[in-house]
Amino acid sequence: MNLQDFYNEKELGIWRWKKFFLKIPNIKLSLDEGNTRLEKYNFLGRDFFVKREDQNPAGSHKIRGIAYQISTEIQNLQEKNQNLDFTISTSGNAGVAISEILRKFNDEILEKKSFLLKNPIKFFVFVPKFIEERKLTEMGKNPNCIIKISDEPKKESLILEKEGRAKSLRQSTSEFATEGFKTLAFEIFEDFPNVENIFFPVSSGTSMLGTFYGFLDLRKLGIVQKIPNFFAVQTTKVFPIVKEFLEIQNLQEKNQNNIKIKNFLSEIFPEENHPASAISDYICYRKKEIFDEIRNLENKNQNGFFAMAISTFETIEARKILEEKFGLFVSYESALTFSAWQKSEMPKNSVLISSGAKNL
Repeated sequence: MNLQDFYNEKELGIWRWKKFFLKIPNIKLSLDEGNTRLEKYNFLGRDFFVKREDQNPAGSHKIRGIAYQISTEIQNLQEKNQNLDFTISTSGNAGVAISEILRKFNDEILEKKSFLLKNPIKFFVFVPKFIEERKLTEMGKNPNCIIKISDEPKKESLILEKEGRAKSLRQSTSEFATEGFKTLAFEIFEDFPNVENIFFPVSSGTSMLGTFYGFLDLRKLGIVQKIPNFFAVQTTKVFPIVKEFLEIQNLQEKNQNNIKIKNFLSEIFPEENHPASAISDYICYRKKEIFDEIRNLENKNQNGFFAMAISTFETIEARKILEEKFGLFVSYESALTFSAWQKSEMPKNSVLISSGAKNL
């Protein structure tokens, strides 16, 4: 069986891989995301590959998940005859992706009048005070995007949903959020079948899990035999997944846990501030889901998940190398993966996810 058998070049964006999706909505929104380049580089004699998700429309990998999630939610709300406005609390990238795809949708329905909608869809976005100005500017391009800088963005967004004024598009809790990210797995494998390690900047874990589920689909079909290692890379400010790994490691030393973890973890010195501000989920709502998958992989003798926390200094140095040596102008979150790859002894056949552009 060939991966190309599941590819439909007539579709746009993630919908080229719609045969893999659990549900195909009637409305398939897209900014023609995906098909980003996988670029090969060499550092100190070791090759590594960068998946240029920063080249996506809206400037980050978030658009993959958003395109599927919001298309499905619009259909569900329409079927239930419910309010079609949306809300989210975000550090920026998801908000930019949602704002842009809704702006396109609103423009199309107003022009074609092909959708039963009296008014354009509104998008209420609640952001923290530390958000980058450029992200606010990008979201503000949608005239129906209402932005509020808040001390408690998550709480205010949830209140809006409870009042029935808007549907939350929070990726960390949505059942539809991981589906679009599966396409990352298909593209990586198509371009680099020998991939052994994937380094992901992780906040809630949604995009990493979605990519992992994509590889699970490929294994079920017999297209891949073994799933790559996944490295969840966090910061020394926000590191709930890394903390969980450390706790398991401590239990392992006492022979109280049967999860085998090969770690590159060292003592962590927490920081109050960090330039990779999009790593912001202190709770990590998908943490249980991640560790359930770790146990499943261990039981099947498959590769697994690892975790690392990167300091401010390491992040800044990593981005400096990426810019000066390779001409890669990416976000601090993207730079986390290069530092993690270095700290893990630069394993071969590794793909680093560049999740966002420098200005996003």
